[in-house]
Amino acid sequence: MVGRDKRFLYNSVIGGLINFYKINLMVGVSLLLGILLGLALGILTGLVPGLHPNLVSILLLGLPLEPLTLCVVIIVTSVVNTFLDFIPSILLGAPEPSTALSILPGHKLLLLGRGFEALFLTVIGGYMSIIIILALLVPIIFLVPVIYSLMRPFIHVVLILVIMYTLLRDRSPWALLILVLSGSLGYVALSTHLMDQDKVLFPLLTGLFGIGALLNSMRRRCSIPVQEMGVGYIGKSKVLKGGLVGSVSGMLVGLLPGIGAAQATYLSQEILGEKDENGFLISMGGINTADAVLSILALWLIGNPRSGAAVVIGNIMNVQAYHIPLLIGVVVLASVAGGVLTLVLGKRILSLLRGIDYSLISKFVLIFLLSMVLFLSGPVGLMISLIASSIGLTCILSGTRRSYMMGSILIPTIIYFL
Repeated sequence: MVGRDKRFLYNSVIGGLINFYKINLMVGVSLLLGILLGLALGILTGLVPGLHPNLVSILLLGLPLEPLTLCVVIIVTSVVNTFLDFIPSILLGAPEPSTALSILPGHKLLLLGRGFEALFLTVIGGYMSIIIILALLVPIIFLVPVIYSLMRPFIHVVLILVIMYTLLRDRSPWALLILVLSGSLGYVALSTHLMDQDKVLFPLLTGLFGIGALLNSMRRRCSIPVQEMGVGYIGKSKVLKGGLVGSVSGMLVGLLPGIGAAQATYLSQEILGEKDENGFLISMGGINTADAVLSILALWLIGNPRSGAAVVIGNIMNVQAYHIPLLIGVVVLASVAGGVLTLVLGKRILSLLRGIDYSLISKFVLIFLLSMVLFLSGPVGLMISLIASSIGLTCILSGTRRSYMMGSILIPTIIYFL
């Protein structure tokens, strides 16, 4: 009898262990597949202008996946996208809302044969933001709810002060004109009921920053020079400053309503200065990645989703403290992969573009962008994009800083909070 009890106990323990490892193996395989699917979707959304992770996140709801696995797919897609979407922005002039201002310094480095360096700087910014967020994770957990409640009522005041400062500093009637025109167009576009608000930004910013720049480049026949696949010296202080500015700005984006990556980019440019192109590209990489990470943490810390992807995650899973270590690990893994993929794919694309007439590339990209605007936003979006492109071209020809075209987002944000 005793022997039978021992065998029963032995079989129960062994059977329990086998089932435990089977379950954990299945979970591990499921998470691995989720990571791989997220990488593939991150590459797709990063390289195709207008295809946003928020849209993909909504479509993913139809997949028969476990909630945790689905969350992993969405997080990996969002984080990888924050790295790769600089490739079309810098190399082709096709912006997303979060990368619009990267066109000018990135395009300049591209025509100097340093396009790879421009991509490298954005990757460094993304990595810096991850390091800074991990180092400050405990203070972030305790301070974020307090900062959120204190700053929320004063967002519009900060934006007004920054705009007034830049106008008084430059004292240019063209700057005021571009700010008013872009702000008016942005307000009308975002207020229209003829199309969804989440579809407005792509045609608006594509016209302002993409099509205008492409039309201007088509006026001058030039070819993309031989690209250096190395990186010049980047001072530690510049990396640290750009990383800090990008991380802090990205954290604000991930927490505060009304502040998006576009507004944060404008603020970071004012802090770093227009001449600090390297630091600016680093900060932009930091903003994108920090925004993606903090928007997920905000679900747990303040119970408020700050992105479309975070909204989907909040709908399929109640994020708790015990989920955070796994999600942070997934973010780190996705960040490393996103940076490597950006450099590998960017180098490959640069080698394909070498020596090609840039005006010819501009024509193909222009046709592609207009087609994407029409496909994703319809005739109304195309009209918005064409009007915006006239403002963008005016801004370039008048020699006005392109950051004033961010009035298209800043002005509607201020009006909303007044």
